[in-house]
Amino acid sequence: MGALELFPPDRVEAMKTVCAARDEILAAIEGLPDEAFDARLPGKWSIKEIVAHLASRDWLFVRGLRLILTGAPLPWPHPGWHPTQADLDRWNSEQVAFRAGWPVRRVLHELGEARGAWYGLLLALPDELFRDTRVQEWNARRARHDRMHLPGIQERVRLYRLRSAAERGG
Repeated sequence: MGALELFPPDRVEAMKTVCAARDEILAAIEGLPDEAFDARLPGKWSIKEIVAHLASRDWLFVRGLRLILTGAPLPWPHPGWHPTQADLDRWNSEQVAFRAGWPVRRVLHELGEARGAWYGLLLALPDELFRDTRVQEWNARRARHDRMHLPGIQERVRLYRLRSAAERGG
């Protein structure tokens, strides 16, 4: 019996969904050398910056789960909420800039640490809190957010591999 089988089916399915989405991100970047994480499209984030963004967004939702778990009021409609698109863009830019000087391995570690905190909280939530519509929506947002960024990561990986092959003369 697997560890997830100890939980009710709705929790297992929720965990599988969010895990599968993150697994797709991790599969896309698996085995890349550090320099590949600098691959970017013109005017767009690099792979490293996308990964930093994913980690920073995960931490927002972890904070929301922690507030719900303690019964504290939420300061926003949902943890990823910003009043305007400009506010969201500014916050995203600040978070990515904060991690700009970090080595790739540190950014990847943070990605795992943040998502691990999310998984741990989902498993620890009492059933009534787990079934809270906010928690269900936030979990779905985690999966959608990963899947939204996956094609951009895959395109940057593809371009990096093409450039690398051209530089090697192949």
